[in-house]
Amino acid sequence: MKFVFQNLDAIPFSASREAVTAAFSPFICSEAQPAERSLARVRIWSKAVKRVIRRLLGTQDEAAVRSTDVIKTEYEVTWARGYAAYDLSVGCRKPEPWLLGDTLVMADRSGVPRFRNVMLEAVIRDLQPRRVLEVGCGNGVNLLLLANQFPDIAFTGLELTEAGNRVARELQQSDALPPAMSAYTVTPGVDPKAFQRIDFVRGDSTDMPFADGEFDLVFTVLSVEQMERVRDRALAEIARVSGRHVLNMEPFAEANTTLLRRAHVYGRDYFRGRIGDMPRYGLKPIWATLDFPQEIQLGAALVLSEKMP
Repeated sequence: MKFVFQNLDAIPFSASREAVTAAFSPFICSEAQPAERSLARVRIWSKAVKRVIRRLLGTQDEAAVRSTDVIKTEYEVTWARGYAAYDLSVGCRKPEPWLLGDTLVMADRSGVPRFRNVMLEAVIRDLQPRRVLEVGCGNGVNLLLLANQFPDIAFTGLELTEAGNRVARELQQSDALPPAMSAYTVTPGVDPKAFQRIDFVRGDSTDMPFADGEFDLVFTVLSVEQMERVRDRALAEIARVSGRHVLNMEPFAEANTTLLRRAHVYGRDYFRGRIGDMPRYGLKPIWATLDFPQEIQLGAALVLSEKMP
């Protein structure tokens, strides 16, 4: 099954390319200069080639194999850092190369959840689900922002790591989101205490503690990226607990067709599933887009699917 990517302005989606790019703009340092572009590509290529060679020779360390234990160990550290990065006043701290269409810019990835929030908000506004699950919610940042924008929706977050689950629950003990996080969203929250009602659950995506069809919308944001070794089980579970729609922002194979991106995905042992294979899991893709900021070395497609009878 071949799937055609669409521009944001051409799909039934209430967020424009302009709005998505504007959300990222406070974290853009500059347009990349020729020397920066060349140096960035050389560094990325060098890392990708080294990882591929190590995998082919069987000499890679354990961290290069995305087992559940490796993922858990790596992200326990990542999510324990909390929410300090989500501060508009700090702006660009660590410039990395990102693509805005055909333009290469140097930007700080701390702004990435902000433009994703614009896209997630648009999908939720369009679909109007009553119960929403994020699989692999990390430190909960996506849900913490969305809950305040949609206080009447019951949000649940499933996370493998203890640290991610802990920092999210600790933040829920506050009277309100920190001012920096409230300012981080483009759309102001409607109910400043709605984030306290999110149900954060620690669990495994391959064996979720939820009933069949329990959620109107299930979404993932670069969490299935880490699940190549359990891909079939994870996607089957995601489809099982969905009653209507599934939204995935993941490095589907159709978004990583260049040699650099294919080498990066293989070298990192990332998800290599195809959009065209989603019907195998009982999910029918409705639309897919790449029309938002992208890393040079890794393409992420946003794909909306509906549950098949």
